[in-house]
Amino acid sequence: DADARLTDTGRRMLTVPVHPRLAHMITACEPADRGLACAVAALLDDRDVMRGRPDDVPVDVSLRLQIVSGLVSDDRADRGAVARWRDRTRDLARRVGADLDWSTIEPDHAGRVLLLAHPDRLAVRRQPGQFQMRNGNAAWCRPTDSLAGEAFVVAADLDGDRKNARIRLAAAVDESTIGRVLSDQDDVESNVLGEQ
Repeated sequence: DADARLTDTGRRMLTVPVHPRLAHMITACEPADRGLACAVAALLDDRDVMRGRPDDVPVDVSLRLQIVSGLVSDDRADRGAVARWRDRTRDLARRVGADLDWSTIEPDHAGRVLLLAHPDRLAVRRQPGQFQMRNGNAAWCRPTDSLAGEAFVVAADLDGDRKNARIRLAAAVDESTIGRVLSDQDDVESNVLGEQ
């Protein structure tokens, strides 16, 4: 705060042993999304569970959530990595007192929680597979990827190219959610998250 004391938000974030952006996502989301946020944080806090060449692996976080929830199976998913992801999610949920029920996690809401962690990585589609992020940089995925046609995505993982980054993990988000989440997050983005 203005007196250089830890805020209530900061204290809550300290209880979650993940990157500060992910801790903020877990502690700032709606209580109904807390299990989802724990699952997304556990996914991003480790190596991707999908294996294969970048051109063969979809970027959609919601697909991975469907896999970990047992809704779908995919031969590209490493079973051991999925098991570790489930364990890590349970641990995070326990730490924050979240009810974790895999059957109630809504994979299609991944973008809404990711936006809390990465408001700077919100991207608007320019053409299929080509996006422009809030900071003005370009980002892309294969034009055949399931997210290539989405109007807005939140890029959770990029390859590091500053001018035209390849999206490795992302989730779709709708315009009404963007307006609601970002209007609440402007202070957090500038004062807490900063450029990481």
